[in-house]
Amino acid sequence: MLDIGSNSIRFVVYEIYGSHFTPVYNEKVLAGLGRDLKSTGRLSEDGKRLALESLARFKAIADARDLTGLLIGATAAMREAKDAAAFIDEIYAVTGLKVTPISGKE
Repeated sequence: MLDIGSNSIRFVVYEIYGSHFTPVYNEKVLAGLGRDLKSTGRLSEDGKRLALESLARFKAIADARDLTGLLIGATAAMREAKDAAAFIDEIYAVTGLKVTPISGKE
C-alpha cells in the first residue's frame, strides 16, 4: 500500500493470513507535498522532488518483492493542487505507478 498524503508518503507491505494482516515493511517519508498549497495553490517543489525519489525507491522495493496489485491512495494535496495532474504524469513516467487521487469522502 502506498499512501501519498499532503505531509507524508507511507509505504506498507502486509502479509495476509486469512483475515489477519501483518505489516512486514513500513516506511514513512515526510515529503511535505502540501507545504505551499495554501499560499501558491501548487505542490511544494522540494516536496515533489523528495516524493518522486521516495516513490521510485518504494517501487523498486515492491518489484524486488514481486508485489502485484499495489494499492495507491493520494489525498488532499494531490486533489487540489493546480500542478497535481502534471506531477501524477511525472510519477507515472518515472516509476510506472498509476496514481489516482481519492475523493474527500473516500
